[in-house]
Amino acid sequence: MVKISDSELEIMSIIWKKGVATSREIIECFNKKNRTEASIRTLISRLLRKGAIVADRTEGREYYYKANIDKKEYIRKITIDYVRKCAMIEGEDCF
Repeated sequence: MVKISDSELEIMSIIWKKGVATSREIIECFNKKNRTEASIRTLISRLLRKGAIVADRTEGREYYYKANIDKKEYIRKITIDYVRKCAMIEGEDCF
């Protein structure tokens, strides 16, 4: 599974919620969080490089971004990873 930072996860959350989103729509969602447009575009680029999202340019000049990772599967995976880490700290092998 692809490792996604907390900042990248915020982008993924927007895309998962909308289904498909343009960079403009993603940037608008971040207006309240004091992020620059450049930093948001960087996060989008990272997610593209990691294969977490895909871009489609079917209409005009704008790219449409769609998740390439299933939200439920991602949550399941990070939950399992978290439980494993907790078990390691406690010295247990639960898996």
